[in-house]
Order: sequence, then C-alpha cells, then structure tokens
Amino acid sequence: MPLPTAGPECRNFLECVDDNFYTQHVIGPTRNNSTLDLVLSREPDLVSNVSIIDSLDTSDHNMLTWEIDFDTPEKPETKQIYDYKRAHFDTIVEELCNTDWDLVLNGDTESGWQRFKGIMQALEAKYVPTKKIGNNQKSHKPIWMNYKVLKLVAKKRVIFAKYKDKNHPAVKAANIKASREIKHAKFSFEKKTGCRDKKRHQILLRLRTQQDKIQSQG
Repeated sequence: MPLPTAGPECRNFLECVDDNFYTQHVIGPTRNNSTLDLVLSREPDLVSNVSIIDSLDTSDHNMLTWEIDFDTPEKPETKQIYDYKRAHFDTIVEELCNTDWDLVLNGDTESGWQRFKGIMQALEAKYVPTKKIGNNQKSHKPIWMNYKVLKLVAKKRVIFAKYKDKNHPAVKAANIKASREIKHAKFSFEKKTGCRDKKRHQILLRLRTQQDKIQSQG
C-alpha cells in the first residue's frame, strides 16, 4: 500500500508493482534512510541473499548484490510416454460401457479399486499410442488441464507467494476461482471421453466414491 506521504508518481509506481504481483527484495535503506534502489522480480524465490554494501566512489547510493536461483539445463534425454491426443477414446468408452461393473466392484473397496485400476491400465496400454519426448518438454500437465486452468493455478501460486496467508481475501478469491475452473475442466474432459448415458454417469459416481474411501482410509 502506498505511503500517505507519497507523491502521485510514487503512488502510481507502487500500485503498478502491486497490481502485477512483483516482489521487492530490498528491505533496507540504500541512500541515507530511504530505500531508493530496488530489486524486483515476478517470482519470489528467484532472488535471494540480497546485500546492501558500500557506495561506489562518490555516489551517495549504496551498491547492491544478490543471487539469482535458476535451474541449469539438463543433459537431453528421451523417454516414452502415452500420447492421449491420439488415443482411441471411442473404443475405450465402448469397452467400459460393456463392462460388468457390479462384478468388477464387488467385494471390499481395496479389491474393487485394484480390479478397476487393472482394467484402466490394460485399456490404456491397448488403445493409447506412445511417443518419445525429451526431458526439456513439458509432460507433467494432467490431460484434463486446459490453458485457462493452467493460467489460474499459476496466478493462484503467485498471489499466495505475495501474501503468504491462505486467509487473505485475494488468496481466497484466487483459490475459489481456480477450484471452480478445475472442476469444470475435469467435468468437460469426462463428458468428452466418457459414455453419454445415465449408466456411465452412475458408474463414474460410484468409482469416485470408491476412490474417496481409499484416500480417506490412507
């Protein structure tokens, strides 16, 4: 928040920094009792070990030193992953709809989950092609996550890093917005890849209940 004694230009600058979620890393005075020399970054963890040292020659400003933390490039390697963009979802859905789920999920929760997981893994291996990628390619994004969800999740993390308080109104609002979009994206993906009938919807709810029970027991 701008200081009450700050002029219009100072207020505009501070509001710009705040609105764009920049982090200011210099916490001590750099000229007499004023902090006039700044180190700004979009990522709070990018800059560390900021030090204020002596001035250079006749300058009345102190010099600053800091470290920038970043990952060094890894040696290129390739690995094989499933290519869900070329998956035969119609065939997978057909087999799932023809499965006797009452028989598969019969018994205790853990046994039912293991049988369900085995069926899904077998269908994945059978109907989802594979491709090779390098370790510099991003492949950890869930297949249901679209660009809008990705952007909202990133924004949520930036806001939390700024305020570091889960109860802050801005953090709460960002969490709600991201959670709402995540649910919508998951539902859209399930609708796209699943059976279009009531039976499939009931199966999905039952499987979700089974998985929730397993997680709560864990």
